[in-house]
Amino acid sequence: MPYLEKRYYIKNRIEVEQLHSSMYGNHAPRLPRWRATSEEMKKLNIRYKGKKLRRLIDLNFVEGDCYYTWTYAKGERYSLEESKKHIERVIDRFRYQYKKRKIPFKWIWTWGVTSTGKPHHHIILNFHEDIPYSKVIRKYFPYGKVVNEWMYQEGNFERLAEYLIKHKDEREEAKVQKGQEPAYRSSRNLIKPRARSKIIRESKLNKKPYIPKGFLLHMRDDDQGMTKDGYRYRFYTLERVPEEDSKQRRKRE
Repeated sequence: MPYLEKRYYIKNRIEVEQLHSSMYGNHAPRLPRWRATSEEMKKLNIRYKGKKLRRLIDLNFVEGDCYYTWTYAKGERYSLEESKKHIERVIDRFRYQYKKRKIPFKWIWTWGVTSTGKPHHHIILNFHEDIPYSKVIRKYFPYGKVVNEWMYQEGNFERLAEYLIKHKDEREEAKVQKGQEPAYRSSRNLIKPRARSKIIRESKLNKKPYIPKGFLLHMRDDDQGMTKDGYRYRFYTLERVPEEDSKQRRKRE
């Protein structure tokens, strides 16, 4: 039974995805179907989509970049479409500030609604000390509160990415999603994660992952299992051990 293995090389890590491939003429019988609940499927989808977004964040942003949350003041009532135009205008003004200083402008933006129907937005920006962030925000977003949190690397931005991905479900549940809107928008100059792919046999998923010298294996219990269609899947990460840590480990051994 053919499976596809994808390897993403992200900084000091190799992220591996092993999933069933239906594009190579396979007609082997499937395993018994897994009767997943809608909540289990939602969590699995968020994790998978969150991995894609996390790689994008990790390749383009660093600790100390900006993570903004934009909310509206009490009494300010705008539809989601109106509020998106507010943010588009702010992004456009930031783009002008970066271009004027000949600085690349990178951003990722997602949006959602609260339980009371109020829009809110999150934007990641690459920070540069010459950009007048406060001045732009005060002038072009006089509608509520804007909070900036400096990006930090813990978990390779995994929790942040999964949180941002959830906003698409949030919009769908509130029935304010228009057509096939993306989970997020981003600038065109972002470095895209690229994978090296190869076909593997299902038997490889029954064996422990091979760990190259100088690497550590990271794999959670829910990183392997079976899809609702009865096919196996497995995700894991190989992280390069810093040279000093590797030397100390060899001494202990």
